[in-house]
Amino acid sequence: GCNILQEGMPALKLFYFDVVGAGECIRMALRHQSIDFEDYRFRTRTEFLEMKASGFLPFGQVPMLVVDGKHKLVQSRAIMRYVARLGGGAPSPRAPP
Repeated sequence: GCNILQEGMPALKLFYFDVVGAGECIRMALRHQSIDFEDYRFRTRTEFLEMKASGFLPFGQVPMLVVDGKHKLVQSRAIMRYVARLGGGAPSPRAPP
């Protein structure tokens, strides 16, 4: 599994179902760039619904990437852009175009 923190990288935890879907491209991008992350897969639909009802999931959506245990990113495109920046595959938001 991918659970060892890399020096200088934030701790990442991806929440998604145990299926190929919107979260799979994120898993693949993280692995392709050798970025360590915790791959949390809901065990049951009930577990997802309970987490959604608790308000833990912003907008009740997954995939969700939690960064350093406090920042929650949702929307697969936004997460993919973040992952690309972590791996050096996209310009920094401060870099000129």
